[in-house]
Amino acid sequence: MDQRGRLLWADATRGVGILAVVLFHVLIWHHDRDFGEATGAAIIWGPIDSLLGSARMPVLLAVAGIFAARGLLGGWRTRKTQARFVSNYYLYVVWLVIYFAVDAALRFPDFPHVVPSLEDFALQLIVPGTSLWFLMALGAYAVVVGAAVALRAPVWVMLSTGVVLWGVGTFVEMPEMASKMPANLIFFMVGVYFADRLRSVAEQSVRVRLAWAIPFVVASVVKLAPVTGAADATAGLVASLASVPAAIALVSIACAWEPFARAARYLGSRTLVIYVLHPIVIMLWATLLDVAPWSSVMRNPILDLAYPVLLTGAVVVACLAVQRALSLIPSDPLFVPPRRLVPSTQENPTRR
Repeated sequence: MDQRGRLLWADATRGVGILAVVLFHVLIWHHDRDFGEATGAAIIWGPIDSLLGSARMPVLLAVAGIFAARGLLGGWRTRKTQARFVSNYYLYVVWLVIYFAVDAALRFPDFPHVVPSLEDFALQLIVPGTSLWFLMALGAYAVVVGAAVALRAPVWVMLSTGVVLWGVGTFVEMPEMASKMPANLIFFMVGVYFADRLRSVAEQSVRVRLAWAIPFVVASVVKLAPVTGAADATAGLVASLASVPAAIALVSIACAWEPFARAARYLGSRTLVIYVLHPIVIMLWATLLDVAPWSSVMRNPILDLAYPVLLTGAVVVACLAVQRALSLIPSDPLFVPPRRLVPSTQENPTRR
């Protein structure tokens, strides 16, 4: 822990997680969309897409649950529980307005995460339609878990409910982003209810920590098998659950190298900034780039491997630069909820 009592490996895990999110979105929103899925390194990017899809949000949500555990396990009536809901929904609405304004000004053609009309904006105040679902989910999950604790609901009942809701989000037809709300609650609850056990993973021997990666690798290989329907979805759930201790174990090992620990912790303390800004940056790049000359470049396996990685780094740097400029606005309202809305018990959301 540092002097503020924060778990350094947890911040670092979030840093790796947010990089995985940006890379995944660079791939599916730009690389695969604009260059097709038959590029030079397609045989590598396909499995990486699958691995990132299984691990990125489960890991971020579980670590969020670890950080929230102490406050949420105090029950719904605590100020921290209420603050988490208000804070996250405030940020959701603020950035929904920004996404609407950006799309109205630039009119991104055929891009999946936009707010194209006032009617759509009004609907998304309740039913998320962009990657901002993550912010709404964090607020909603705080209400669910806090209320369950106040009602003294057994942990096994809550985890069973989480699995059922995962099934609803996975198998019941509904808007894609909205389906992520019920489908991902289980990972947040794992972080909250098993916070102590997950913390202990980072304290085990290197050999034991390496062993935590085995279930994730096995489940991911099974998920890559040519199966569909319930079998594929179940393999995905197992892989996602296994990714949580695996990520904690591997990142905590990597943190022994100080440069990695410092960089990952820095990004992990700025997940909100990168998360809300990276879709706009990717959309701008994909819109401004002349794809035609690059199509031949993407047939080279080495260049095809390098391009998404380099672009991910550039997107992250751009997000941090934009945030630095936006933070000059008095009170930093785009990243920090007003004090009159959120009790002082809530940490600075920009650094969570």
